Amino acid sequence: MSALTLPAPRFKRIVGAALFGLAALAGCTPTTSSGSLGSILQTTPSTPQPGEIPMSGPVRVALLVPTGSGDAERDALGSALENAARLALADRPNSSIELSVLSTGGDPGQAADAAASAVALDADIIVGPLFSSSVAAVAPIAQQAGIPVLSFSNNSAVAGDNVYILGRSFGTSARRLMSFAASRGLRNTGLIYTQDTEGQAALDAVRQAAGETGSQLVATASYPRSREGIPAAAEFFTNEMIRNGVDNLLLSDRGTGLVYAASFLPFHGLNVDRTQVMGLQELTEGAMASERALAGAWYTVVDPSSSATFSNRYSARYGARPHPLASLAYDGIAATDTLIAEARSSRDARAFDARNLTRSAGFTGAEGAFRFRADGGTDRALAIMEVTRDGPKLVDPAPGTLGFSGL
Repeated sequence: MSALTLPAPRFKRIVGAALFGLAALAGCTPTTSSGSLGSILQTTPSTPQPGEIPMSGPVRVALLVPTGSGDAERDALGSALENAARLALADRPNSSIELSVLSTGGDPGQAADAAASAVALDADIIVGPLFSSSVAAVAPIAQQAGIPVLSFSNNSAVAGDNVYILGRSFGTSARRLMSFAASRGLRNTGLIYTQDTEGQAALDAVRQAAGETGSQLVATASYPRSREGIPAAAEFFTNEMIRNGVDNLLLSDRGTGLVYAASFLPFHGLNVDRTQVMGLQELTEGAMASERALAGAWYTVVDPSSSATFSNRYSARYGARPHPLASLAYDGIAATDTLIAEARSSRDARAFDARNLTRSAGFTGAEGAFRFRADGGTDRALAIMEVTRDGPKLVDPAPGTLGFSGL
């Protein structure tokens, strides 16, 4: 990782407070004289206030990555995030972004220290960190300083109050799948989820997506994610789906747990040929293609063409394939640079306020279009794939732009 260079402080937040004091003094000072303090204040070039960017010169961006822990895997991931961020800058040779890379070690305490450093550097926006615990540690520090956070997390629990998540959450996939199912006349949705934090997040996401897509969540059931827990709950969760007339069924689990749970659906009487099974997580493992209950199941992926292009360009520059999460850093920098350019074009210094961050047009990222939501979540232009014995089959391509529903 490149060495961190401390730029000369712009002091915009301190200067803002100082000018407030001068303005108060001006209220007690005669202003009829041409040399009065009032005249000076009116003619002095404006200084960016908290939440504003300068209309020329560098805009300071703090990139928080999980390096510095001594863990080789985390360090490699952090380096990949930095590489992708620098690739985004290389794609924008006229960018005014001044990037400061700060290590979090994947630790909440170190992440808080990094956020404090970002404030000291007078950063205008923070891109990162990755882990939700680190995001939670960074958030109050950034909020107090009026700095928005574009985190790499996919945990919607840490989103909101000027914190946005770039990661693909259950909500992103649920909205895309349920909207597409509804377009096919499948509106009676069921959800089978795991009895853990991940499963609860899936339940919350599907409940919200139902209201946004015109679907009805008519049945839910859960199971402990264990070899004993799944078969013990299988008859009940299958019967709940049958009894409530589910015509499309979401599964929140992944990997072997998903395959094992799905195998009990036809065993206990669910007609999987007449019920559209859908996975909230990618159904790409080999065993899934041979599981009868998952034949024809739908799941979401980022735009395959855009993803391949990004991967090839990253590999050409850095000599290795990108980590699956690296594109999030590219997206964070791409969105930031777009907002800076538009703010300067329109002379609107509040480039990173909620209105601009959540603009309906969204942004063009490494793997397709995306948009921040008012709740801090993210809509992404996702493709829908189908599980077949011959491999994944494209059912519906990723849209090139985001519609009003974000799909």
